[in-house]
Amino acid sequence: MAAITKQRVSKHEYIPKQWADRLALHGVRCAAVGDPESRTNRPQYEVAVSDVRALVVKEKATEAWMSGAVAAPGPRERCYVPDEEPLPRTAQQAARMAVRAIYALGWKEGVVGLRIEEDRQPTVIRIRERAECGDRFVEWLRAGSIREPGSSAAASPSAGPSSVGSQSVGSQDVDSPYAGSLYTDSPYAKSQNAGSPNIGSPYTGSPNADSPYTVMIGMDPEFVLVSPEGKIVPASRFLDKRGMVICDEAVVNGKMFHLLAELRPAPHVDPLEALHNLHRALRLAERKISDKRLVWKAGGLPHELLPTGGHIHFSGVPLSGELLRVLDNYVALPLWMVEDERSLRRRPRFGFLGDFRVKKHGGFEYRTLPSWLVAPHIAAGVLALAKTAAEQHGMLRLRPLADESAQRDFYTGEKRRLGGEVERIWADLERTPLWSRYEKLLKPLRRLSLEGRPWNSDADLRKVWKLDRLQTGSTGG
Repeated sequence: MAAITKQRVSKHEYIPKQWADRLALHGVRCAAVGDPESRTNRPQYEVAVSDVRALVVKEKATEAWMSGAVAAPGPRERCYVPDEEPLPRTAQQAARMAVRAIYALGWKEGVVGLRIEEDRQPTVIRIRERAECGDRFVEWLRAGSIREPGSSAAASPSAGPSSVGSQSVGSQDVDSPYAGSLYTDSPYAKSQNAGSPNIGSPYTGSPNADSPYTVMIGMDPEFVLVSPEGKIVPASRFLDKRGMVICDEAVVNGKMFHLLAELRPAPHVDPLEALHNLHRALRLAERKISDKRLVWKAGGLPHELLPTGGHIHFSGVPLSGELLRVLDNYVALPLWMVEDERSLRRRPRFGFLGDFRVKKHGGFEYRTLPSWLVAPHIAAGVLALAKTAAEQHGMLRLRPLADESAQRDFYTGEKRRLGGEVERIWADLERTPLWSRYEKLLKPLRRLSLEGRPWNSDADLRKVWKLDRLQTGSTGG
């Protein structure tokens, strides 16, 4: 997305309004200008971000950081290197929000200052581009064991404290939410740094160009169980917390319940085989969920208190900001055209642009999509679209969502204004070598996307998937 206009920030200013407006659009909470709470002695974090990677997280004494004075009494400064050690939960929250803020502004690098509020959520209180940090950012690079461009060797790691908390983000995540091996520079990223074609123009190179990657795709789409009376039935009544079909957590009115059903089929490099694996998981769910009176619902917001996601897992391709922007523009945007009005209401708290999480399997999870289980042909199209976009991302240069007005339309559900851009996106996808291979899977979704025809999130998944009759290999239409 396009970088927001640079504004000069003095030492004691907070977030310029233009930046704060963009961040708020993406669901990033910012301190108000002159907010007196910014100077309270709460834990403060300063996070250096390069692309979509948190290099170093510094926990600082509040007054020392805000005023530049000698450290005030209070907790001593700590320095965490996410690639080398697990982070305490609040430091993880700060790191993720810092990455999210830099991405939302369209920057590649910067330093973000945050505090953790009483509700345990981070607030951005200062943000600076790399150019404003000068040599200080080089120190961050060294602390994070990142090689500065042009240097002959990687710098030594930070000598920060080694005794830090061992709490990880969750049972499905790696101890560090920013595993270094995943961020290897790709040939595409190097070409961008060297001066690539305009990212607003279609690819004009060879249509038979081979991708340097073979991308494996996995998934963990969610759905809910609804009684004949319209009440949510906890999935934990039927499902365990491990396996191919599980119950997953959801927070309702501040309390945690295992309400959601989640499918975890085996991944595959072929989207059709991945679809077959998904069908096997659905069949298993049908055997496990014994109450046949229940309606299974998907979509983005099948119940007003329960948003559901359709996360896609990728491995075999390096994570980068450019790859996330391709997924935003070439997967999330076309699918957005078929989301119903309820699904659109889950954003920006859930499903914001560029949402990702690094996973144990060595790849990453793209979390922007709602649950696309609503119909077999939509699921088939999403899996083929994800495979094509990730494997051919170096060819896909259109970025309609770089424009702030387009981002606003995306979050508010104004589909009419983006219809022409979505048409260009599909035309660009047709130029890729993988289009002919997966055309049968992609065409039904393309038709619905171009027509802007919304899905039906009230449909019973057992009926639309014909779980007792679905033939292997059928994708619907």
